[in-house]
Amino acid sequence: MKCSLLHLRLHSKIAKAYISEDSRDIESSKLLSKNIKNFESDVIYIGQASDLPASLPDNCATNFLCVGTDISKYLLDDTSINIMFFADTMEIADLYNEVKEILHEQHRYEHSINILLNSLIENHDLQFIIDLGYEMLRNPILMTDFSFKPLMYTKRQYLDDPCWNDATSNGFPTSENMRLYIREKYFEKIKQADKPFFTEKGDLFGVKKIITKLTNMGKYIGVLVVFESSKIFDERDLELTAVLANVISVKMQEMRRFYSYSENLFEDLIRDILSNNIHDAGVIAERLSYMNWRSHDKYYVLSVDITTFDQTNLLIYYLRDSLKQLTNNLVAIPFEDYIVIIIGYENGRCLDGDEAEKLQDYLKDNCLIAGLSQSFTKIADLHKYYKQTQKCIEMVRRQNKNNSGLFLYDNYALDHLLQICSTQANLMDFCHSGVLQLMEYDKVNKTSYLMTLYAYLKYDRSLAMASNEVFIHRNTVTYRLSKIQSITGLDINDRRIATKLEISLRILDHMGLLS
Repeated sequence: MKCSLLHLRLHSKIAKAYISEDSRDIESSKLLSKNIKNFESDVIYIGQASDLPASLPDNCATNFLCVGTDISKYLLDDTSINIMFFADTMEIADLYNEVKEILHEQHRYEHSINILLNSLIENHDLQFIIDLGYEMLRNPILMTDFSFKPLMYTKRQYLDDPCWNDATSNGFPTSENMRLYIREKYFEKIKQADKPFFTEKGDLFGVKKIITKLTNMGKYIGVLVVFESSKIFDERDLELTAVLANVISVKMQEMRRFYSYSENLFEDLIRDILSNNIHDAGVIAERLSYMNWRSHDKYYVLSVDITTFDQTNLLIYYLRDSLKQLTNNLVAIPFEDYIVIIIGYENGRCLDGDEAEKLQDYLKDNCLIAGLSQSFTKIADLHKYYKQTQKCIEMVRRQNKNNSGLFLYDNYALDHLLQICSTQANLMDFCHSGVLQLMEYDKVNKTSYLMTLYAYLKYDRSLAMASNEVFIHRNTVTYRLSKIQSITGLDINDRRIATKLEISLRILDHMGLLS
């Protein structure tokens, strides 16, 4: 410890001081007595001013703390001597113990720094370094990304602090707390701070904290928070936190998962929204603002079912990268049993022309099934439209488990509606009487007029497509349609009637009563 730093720590109690030489470090302290003949330059001597030696050898670098001012003038003229005076009322034993404690803290501080630096040399992981910080600061530590999403923290313990409880219990800040951070401009304060700073107890909420930002290659990527719990903070803790933050930043530069950190943070945010862990639009907008986010006019979710693949296999990541090349996507990530792709568009429809054809071919070639959501305009709604893709794939699998290719939720929205309604009522109660009449006729007469009618209406009254669907000649389709009108007494070419009949037939198809 330099003599000037010791002077700073004792400043409020010092009457006068003469610091002539400050290049050497003070390692220990001793009581001053008249019997001392040889003085050491790395020791500070503490005692009565009257016990100072009458003379010292030339250029004898020496440090003194003296109670009283009765000294020879030659000592003040010696440029190799550092000396600080205290009032006569100061107890020498109290001064000695205080200095001893200050030196002990300095040794512990220097030892802590050496351990932290050695953790880099010995290539310990980031959690080990965070835990080292806990041992040195003797208080819990939390490491988050720059939106306060927890990444790592020290051993679990109870703290009456919402920030700590968010991290250890929820795994993310609550919407209420995040809004508080935003309103109080906490993120801006952290980003602008050049060094660690204290937050007082009750500043926003919770216990007193030390907060500092983390950087990676000069970029602001995260936050380090120390919580006052087991040990009361002092100024030295700010210095230790700064060193710890620098060591963490160096380690993060070594770790591959932090090389493209902003991309990883964006993927983490997407996972949080997909999981419905975050659904507050303001919170999402705030997190996106730190990621150089460029919004689009509209978005789609494309989910590819990968339940048939070993999800620990690198093939999953190969599929993800292949699919990314086929779509105008923002991000593609493995999530749950899917590769989820967020597609952004400025103009036009999603997956038009060659893009859709290439994707369709790729999915079929790899025996994959994908669901495409409806379009939406707010990323905060991502969870809702992800659920649409899941439901679309479920409906397709229900029809034929061997299906592959690209399927649109728009084509299965009515089936989804019917599934929801079926939990509230018997769907047969909503079928048109003409359809039920034709269904009974088929059953009694062993005919298949119902399927013919369904094909005709499904393909917008196209005789050619209906005949291909039911594998009969188009003249036969014409005959059957005439027969159907005779049986039901309905004009099936009246669009209003045709719509009611088609919905009824979709109900029967949904219930598995058409074959």
